[in-house]
Amino acid sequence: MKIKIYSWKKLLVSVLIGGIELAYVLAELFRGRISMLLWGFIIGSLICRGVYESVTEQGFRRGKAHDERVRQIYRNRFGRFGRVMEWSPAITMLLLLLLALAPVPVWVRITGLLMELIYLIWLAVVTRRD
Repeated sequence: MKIKIYSWKKLLVSVLIGGIELAYVLAELFRGRISMLLWGFIIGSLICRGVYESVTEQGFRRGKAHDERVRQIYRNRFGRFGRVMEWSPAITMLLLLLLALAPVPVWVRITGLLMELIYLIWLAVVTRRD
């Protein structure tokens, strides 16, 4: 059985970066930080989606169409800041991951995660209208 890779970039990002993040989350879970469980589910689902979109033709076509549709919505909705808004969920997740590594109280991490969730819901609602 031979697997055809439709997007090497998406596959590598999903497996390498997602795998590193998932390994960190699992290590924190084994240390007793149950608050990282939600991160594990989010990262796991992103890895599965990335692998699906990179190894199946149907997933690749759906992912490409979805990415183009989202890009157009962001451009229409936010104008010249559309490119920044397109990357904002990834940037804020990276900042939250750095916050998880910083020596801050647990309530700061939980507040950051809740703010991220509220931001993503707001972004989904705003872009859903278009």
